[in-house]
Amino acid sequence: MTQTASPYHSLHMLLPRSSTHPTQLPNKREKRIMMLSDKLSDMMSSFSGNNIDHYYAQLSAIQCDINLVLRADPYTDGPLEDGSEDIATLIASAREEVCRHRPIAINGEQSFGALCGRYYTRFVDDINAAMEERDRDLTMEFVSRYSEWYVTGSR
Repeated sequence: MTQTASPYHSLHMLLPRSSTHPTQLPNKREKRIMMLSDKLSDMMSSFSGNNIDHYYAQLSAIQCDINLVLRADPYTDGPLEDGSEDIATLIASAREEVCRHRPIAINGEQSFGALCGRYYTRFVDDINAAMEERDRDLTMEFVSRYSEWYVTGSR
């Protein structure tokens, strides 16, 4: 059995071959991966260049939260102030106090503002939820004990 060469096969053999493959344009997925990779490398180089500033910013944010928690008085008659404006005012005052003792570098200042008050807001939410649960339980106990006394008027 002999094979006859097709015209395409012979034409294909006559054309010069390139040692490199033609460059393909990256698709959306590859573009996204490259963009995320570039962003990650930029973040890593930024962090490795001034990681002391980042650590001091995180330390200052934790000190700010500790200061806020220590100032809070959960034993008052009412709930703690949990409005966003109230908390922002408290955070600003605690931030000034922390910054007075330790200056924050310019690069760390951006992350410090975002971190400060994060734990305090959780603390306030937990304290207010516990107070609400306590008040609800006390009310239910009072109603269950004294509901008959209120209805009949006798002890």
